[in-house]
Amino acid sequence: MKNYKNNHILSRAFFYIFLVIFIFIVFYFSLNSSYYINFNQYNILLAFSTFIPLLIGVFSLAQYFATKDDQLLVLGSGFIIVFFLEIIHFLIYGDPNSNIRQVALGSPSQWTNVFSSLFLPLMVIYGWWVWHREHRFNKKGLFAPPKIIISITSIGVILWLTLIVFPIFQLSFYRYSDGNYLHLINAFLIFISIILIFIKKEWANLSLDKWILAGLIMMFFAQILFFSNSLVQFDALFSAGYTIKIVSYMMFMIGLIINMHQTIKSAEENRQILEKENIELRNTRETSIVLKIMAEKNKRNIEKALEETQKSKKELEQMNEIMVDRELKMMELKSEITKLKKAQGLK
Repeated sequence: MKNYKNNHILSRAFFYIFLVIFIFIVFYFSLNSSYYINFNQYNILLAFSTFIPLLIGVFSLAQYFATKDDQLLVLGSGFIIVFFLEIIHFLIYGDPNSNIRQVALGSPSQWTNVFSSLFLPLMVIYGWWVWHREHRFNKKGLFAPPKIIISITSIGVILWLTLIVFPIFQLSFYRYSDGNYLHLINAFLIFISIILIFIKKEWANLSLDKWILAGLIMMFFAQILFFSNSLVQFDALFSAGYTIKIVSYMMFMIGLIINMHQTIKSAEENRQILEKENIELRNTRETSIVLKIMAEKNKRNIEKALEETQKSKKELEQMNEIMVDRELKMMELKSEITKLKKAQGLK
């Protein structure tokens, strides 16, 4: 069993190593590529990065209502917020002639492409804190669902206000192209969330945590290698980084699908076990009823035998009394005969 567990952990470690190697290969080719995507291709990437979080959020919440697992509630409500942040970016950059886009250019809103990526590790860190508190007190459902939803929403709102209001980010916009400074901050936050998921140790056992960790690793390298080194929007590094960002979302989705499959499988196994126990209980009950009937029948037979024994006993006692009376009469008769003989002898 121990060897199996070690092999299981080793196989997952190799999976992460392979993932990192693959990302570096993509980075190498992107770095030396002169390829640029057009605006229509960028809109396709925007559409994927906008609506995949919505699917993840709905899927997570659906599983939460089935399992009441707070981690799924954090994930579901968090990705719904990611969806809204991506929608904001889509509205600003999806249409080149949009009035919103013209207002946003030259303002902090130009970094809306990193809003969702900044929020995601904060969501994972909050989810880890919820898990840590429940694990520490050994009590599930320690946090009320409204409290979790309000906390996740507050993190999203505070993030938005921080990036809009604080001038330090506004200054960094003029120093670095397209908010690359924020990409490095984002990479740092993702790195912290990776460490926390790794410390949690459930990535070695649970498929959901395995794929969450894979998604965070991809997102980390997308920020630190691709987006932060992208010099012009729509260049090869930018498009590759955006594609990896979408794939990282898909990692979360894959983890949820596998988790749902395992939940259904576990529920089916429990149903089969319960059904088997019910059959055994029914059989036991039927057997007990049969045994009870047999016991009642045996009881009646024993009672009948006892009655017959008592009757035979009474008959034997009566016969014994008759025999004793007969014996006594015989003795009296013999005594009378003896007396008569003696009387006749005297004469």
